[in-house]
Amino acid sequence: KSCGHPRVYSAKDAAKGHRTKKSGQSEWFVGYKKHTLRLLFLTQSPIWSIPAVTIVKPANVGDGDILLDMIPLWPSDLPAPLIVADMGYLQAERKKYLRVKYHIALITRVRSSMKPPQYFGLESDGSPTCFWGQKLKHDYFDWEKQTHLYIKPEQGLECSRCPFANACPQEFIFSPDIHETYLGAQPLHTRLAQQLLKFARPIVEQSFSEDKNRFMLKSLFINSLNLAEFASLLVDSTKLLITLAELKKTGGKQLKRASAGLL
Repeated sequence: KSCGHPRVYSAKDAAKGHRTKKSGQSEWFVGYKKHTLRLLFLTQSPIWSIPAVTIVKPANVGDGDILLDMIPLWPSDLPAPLIVADMGYLQAERKKYLRVKYHIALITRVRSSMKPPQYFGLESDGSPTCFWGQKLKHDYFDWEKQTHLYIKPEQGLECSRCPFANACPQEFIFSPDIHETYLGAQPLHTRLAQQLLKFARPIVEQSFSEDKNRFMLKSLFINSLNLAEFASLLVDSTKLLITLAELKKTGGKQLKRASAGLL
């Protein structure tokens, strides 16, 4: 039975946290969690994953809450990020807050039990349809008006059968408030969102594994939050220097001159 006294760990400021369950590993652990926003260069082969913002917190602090603390730290000379995240960031209110306040799209998958609201005429993948049931094509998201513009496809199968074809408005407005995951600032059904979920998420997982293995973080006994922060920043700095060295090697004379003072 519990005595009612709060748990105290030998590691300063450590807490009990949850992680994805893997073979031979408990899903619960005591310690700290490193939260990182990474820049992904998808045009590189292999894809580059570069740390941009890192925060380290006790393991019991929610991932989504940390994200709101990280956004103000995003480098001001970079454009607003398009964030791809795991299911820990699924909360609709958080996605709306980022969309409205920071003009940031947060993309996550949906739970297997989650379905798009049918009373708005959405397909099973979240694609909107017109009044006659024709799947529409996403054109763009208006950040100022906070609305999506969808257009009639050039060769819509249902369009040829529609009795209202002559009066078709051609353009349709949808609000992301209908469903923040299916119809957020970057709709889940779009090719961009699907490609990012397919390629970006595995790269992020590999990057965290690399932090622990390549830089031997597993061999360290980290017994304070300050030490965890220090080790995490050292790892990030090392990865940035490695990337800069690669850029100097492959980026041409102009890039070499620009980075000469940094190495």
